[in-house]
Amino acid sequence: MTAPRGLFSYRPYWAQRFGIAPFLPTTRAEMDELGWDGCDVILVTGDAYIDHPSFGMALIGRLLEAHGFRVGILDQPDWRSPRRVSADDDDRRAEGDPFRALGRPALFWGVTAGNMDSMVNRYTSDRRIRRDDAYSPDGAPGLRPDRAVTVYARRCREAFADAPLVIGGIEASLRRIAHYDYWSDEVRRSVLIDTGADLLVYGNAERAIVEIAHRLAAGAAITDIRDVRGTAFASTGAGRAGFVEIDSTAIDRPGRIERPPDPYAMAEERQAAPCSTGGAAAPERADRLVRLSPRRVDRAAQVIRMPSFEQVSADPALYAHASRILHLESNPGNARALVQRHERAGSRKIRGSRGDPGAEPPDVRSSRSVRSCVRSDPS
Repeated sequence: MTAPRGLFSYRPYWAQRFGIAPFLPTTRAEMDELGWDGCDVILVTGDAYIDHPSFGMALIGRLLEAHGFRVGILDQPDWRSPRRVSADDDDRRAEGDPFRALGRPALFWGVTAGNMDSMVNRYTSDRRIRRDDAYSPDGAPGLRPDRAVTVYARRCREAFADAPLVIGGIEASLRRIAHYDYWSDEVRRSVLIDTGADLLVYGNAERAIVEIAHRLAAGAAITDIRDVRGTAFASTGAGRAGFVEIDSTAIDRPGRIERPPDPYAMAEERQAAPCSTGGAAAPERADRLVRLSPRRVDRAAQVIRMPSFEQVSADPALYAHASRILHLESNPGNARALVQRHERAGSRKIRGSRGDPGAEPPDVRSSRSVRSCVRSDPS
């Protein structure tokens, strides 16, 4: 497996000439003060915008800014606002729609629910509505929708349908395949299907989002980006050439788990046998020994087919099996790509990235550099 590219080894984007913004713009007026005519990337988040590395969108936004991109943020936009679209698609005349406040992103939308899952943020484990929101101004509740990633993504599509859409964060990461939803007490399909997003980045997404931004800036189509580690996407086509497909049941057998035998328990036939501690052990025959050599398998060229959404919805044992496969194949050092069919969504397949699906986390030096991108007020 090849070593990942250095996080800061890319050539900066041309917009680096604008310099570092005091704060990432959230309004058109703030963009005008910076001399920008538009944003390269617009990040939409369910948290209030705090320019501090403990807030994921601020961290990602400043990281992209360090690479030269102009980044705007829509923090807690009003998803209940009416959809107003001007006839000539003029951004400045499309007033009243917060999702068009910064115009069309030149490269892509980046959507997240925030630091917390939006359902956990709003409801207790008893499904009661919480009285405050730790990531909103003054702890005010109700400033983000339920299933925020889905709601925000759909509003972004309504605002500028042709702009590439990338989703991420904890809410999207935990819902990238068919999953059990505690709030509705049912198995729901992948969030990629519900949002219509082009790409989903999960886990440590710093490397993935930087690579996606530079490839889009270089003119690549979002539909051609299918080999970035730590990403997932929906596809209707056949599998990629050069991959070996493995059925997940060959890795983990679904069904009832038998209790492992107690190694200290005596079987009935052995209880009546005389003690053999005084006798010598019978020598092993040399012809029974089989020398095994390790097989060399290119795990980066393997893809594991999981039970489909319809199968895991109908069979709890298959759901548990799929969940186990997902966790088994999550190590960035040796995990393999996964695929899961969604028949009710037009036979679309949810696929992991080519080769190793796990994002390689930044090294210590890169992590310090990422945190230093964020300008925080110590007071």
